[in-house]
Amino acid sequence: MLDIRTLITVLAILSLVAAGGLLLSWGRRPERFHLLLWTLAGVIGGIGALLSVSRAIVGMPVAIIIGNAMTLASLALVWLGLRAFEERKLPWLPATAVPGVWLVACLYPPFFDDLGVRVALFSALAAIASLGGAEAIWRDGTSRFAPRSLLFGILLFHAGFCVARTAYAGVVEMPGDLFASNPLVSISLIEQVLALFSAVLAGHAMVRERDAAELRREAQRDPLTGLYNRRGFSDEAQAAAARAAREGVSVAMLAFDLDRFKQINDSFGHAAGDAVLRAFAEVLKATLRDTDPVGRTGGEEFMALLPGADAARGTVVAERVRQRFARVAVDYGGARVATTVSVGVAAATAASADLGALSACADRALYEAKRDGRDRVRGVQALAG
Repeated sequence: MLDIRTLITVLAILSLVAAGGLLLSWGRRPERFHLLLWTLAGVIGGIGALLSVSRAIVGMPVAIIIGNAMTLASLALVWLGLRAFEERKLPWLPATAVPGVWLVACLYPPFFDDLGVRVALFSALAAIASLGGAEAIWRDGTSRFAPRSLLFGILLFHAGFCVARTAYAGVVEMPGDLFASNPLVSISLIEQVLALFSAVLAGHAMVRERDAAELRREAQRDPLTGLYNRRGFSDEAQAAAARAAREGVSVAMLAFDLDRFKQINDSFGHAAGDAVLRAFAEVLKATLRDTDPVGRTGGEEFMALLPGADAARGTVVAERVRQRFARVAVDYGGARVATTVSVGVAAATAASADLGALSACADRALYEAKRDGRDRVRGVQALAG
């Protein structure tokens, strides 16, 4: 059966290995400062744990003062890394104070000679750092990534464990050798290293899951305009329509087609056509709400869904887009490239918000706008439930 020192050594080595994986990830993405902070947390925490079980080799002062300071520094680095991960201001002063207070206190002989007081202060400082990391996760929500909830639980549990250990050290006489003490103290020592190892692994998992989410988002975006592509628009429109149905509100579908776009490509080149597409996308972004799904669904074709809008409101918004785009002139190669847009509008009540039928109606209205001379808005009767 493994003794306490062996278990802590194994966990410390695993923390160093996990830190190596984070270091490789940071080497590929050096702009991700949180990866560097978490790498340092794993390295410093692992070394600190190894020092704590090597008292016979490095001496008690080094094992107690430096080893514990490194353990506290690793928790502070986890805290800083979580704030950097969320792109929030880093609390350098309180995070630095966590190991700093410990080092300063150890310079006072009565403190260093009192094991119970040492354990109480160390546990309180560890709880502060852990709660700081938990707060960083809680502030931005624990449901965005599954590992986020896991890490929140780890830090909160560790903070609670440290608070309990602080109280325990205040009422129970601590033994001279913690490694030969009762099972509760042994569990406390193991939990400390296990919490750090788990936090490093959970941080690594958070990074991987965020990367996967970014790849999914990029796969749904049109790289030229930054709007949703056909697939992304379909997914977002379906979700928005479902929310509208639950809330019992109508939806309006807008179908856009840039007029005589082929002539622009033939006369000025495809680069000019791309500039026109980007200009129209900017008009859409400036006119529609952030909650309105909008995408480029074809070469010069765009669609938007307006939750909560009826046919009349959809027509007003479509006309606003048409007028704004008519005033846009793209300068390309010294030439003024101007075009217009035709818009078809269809609306449905919540009970009839079938996107396939709604899109078909908007396309028919768009065809009417083209047939009637382009640069205009046409609408159809709202679909009834």
